[in-house]
Amino acid sequence: MLETLGHLAQGFLLAVQPLSLVFCLIGVLMGAIVGILPGLGSSAGTALLLPFVFGMNPQYGLIMLAGIYYGTMYGGAITSVLLNIPGEAQAVVTAIEGYPLYKQGKGAYALRTAFTSSFIGTTAGVILLTFFAPILAMWCLKFGSAERFSLMFFAFIFVACLAGKNIVKNFIALAIGLALAMVGLDGLTGTPRFTFGKIWLLDGFDYTIAILGCYAVCEIMKQTAEGYDAGFDAQVQKIKMRDILPRFKEVWALKGSILRGWIIGFISGIMPGAGATIATFIAYNTEKKVSKHPEKFGTGAIEGIAVAETANNACAAGAMVPLMGLGIPGSGTTAVLLTGFIMVGLQPGPTLFAEHPDIAWSLIASMYVGNIMLILLCLLGLSMFIGLVKKAFPFIVPLIITVCIAGAYGTNNWIRDVWLLLAFGGFAYILSLMDFPMINILLGLILGKDMEVNFIKGLLLADGDITTFIRRPISGTLIVIAALLIFWPLLKKLFSKLPRLNKKESRV
Repeated sequence: MLETLGHLAQGFLLAVQPLSLVFCLIGVLMGAIVGILPGLGSSAGTALLLPFVFGMNPQYGLIMLAGIYYGTMYGGAITSVLLNIPGEAQAVVTAIEGYPLYKQGKGAYALRTAFTSSFIGTTAGVILLTFFAPILAMWCLKFGSAERFSLMFFAFIFVACLAGKNIVKNFIALAIGLALAMVGLDGLTGTPRFTFGKIWLLDGFDYTIAILGCYAVCEIMKQTAEGYDAGFDAQVQKIKMRDILPRFKEVWALKGSILRGWIIGFISGIMPGAGATIATFIAYNTEKKVSKHPEKFGTGAIEGIAVAETANNACAAGAMVPLMGLGIPGSGTTAVLLTGFIMVGLQPGPTLFAEHPDIAWSLIASMYVGNIMLILLCLLGLSMFIGLVKKAFPFIVPLIITVCIAGAYGTNNWIRDVWLLLAFGGFAYILSLMDFPMINILLGLILGKDMEVNFIKGLLLADGDITTFIRRPISGTLIVIAALLIFWPLLKKLFSKLPRLNKKESRV
């Protein structure tokens, strides 16, 4: 441990150099902006700066790219709470709970909780990254295709059983998402399916466009149908400087939610193929399950924001473990970061800490520094942003539409994506009127193809033996837990009858 602290101290000496601080600030600021703007996403935002990294000092370039990665986790909370428009998939949960709080006049409460939870999640995650990276990296090697499939299957069942009030609609929504995920080329053979001879459907549906349509466009449709509430601004309290500062009592009251989000998020981060989206959904539904007041979720439960924001930020720190320790990217953004490592002449993996300890430890130390920068940027700029939204809300709607259309068009530079954006928005609006949960649709769309590929790979590696998903310890455990969730209502009824039977037998 003393050796680790010594390396970390040397990393801090490099991370607090003037140029390191400048590039760290550029990274976290860009990350926050990317998180706020719908349609970009951390992968696209990080990729935008890749050309600037070429030929740059490796230390500065990687510090900037990493800053964008964990910075997006903060920024996504702003538009999620204020406008019900998540900039990224992992911010969907924050929108579900944060926007109702904003409409109740508790926007500052929701956002300071989101920022504080993000700060704690990132800091705690980086601490684990610092001290336990070698051990956790070796554990990552145990995750093969079978474990990845079982993890996604567990996430699907978990969300379907707990995301909404009507379990039948939950599974229907999940099935819709999975059906949309099947459109395009087969993940292994490259065979076209459900494309109807259309070349532009070969790549399937981009989930960035789906998120924009299902939330941004759908929300605009709802507000247009309901009409702009002129008295809306009066419902929102005036934000003062003291309103945006974290309260120790509030944080302490949410300690259980933050702890659960931290554990689930970090573990999901170190699992290749999991990512912040799975971490957020699992953490949110776990919190709903253990809550004494589950009926509050969906109407402004502050616990939902705390657990979700802690989970996605802890996941960002956890994802650096397989990347730096094994050279294995666990998500799209870490794949971009891997490209950044290669562009500056480095190969992340077991030899990174031995051959380039200065760069490795300065990168880890910069995450501590960048996290402090982010919390200060978000808290100090919060009052101005909320004031702007309150006064200019009618003018923001066309701006949001413009940004959404630009984001959709910029994904592939195709006008068809704009029509898909509007189609997803209209489809989501109709389903929302029938109380179908959007979370399930998006989760099925985002993870459906990866789940299918890992299922087939698992079968191929086991020579077609489907029992491999049960025989492997980690995979089997996840499958059993998912099965218990499915049959829990039936088991609960059976168990509830046992005491009555015992009472009748004792009377006889």
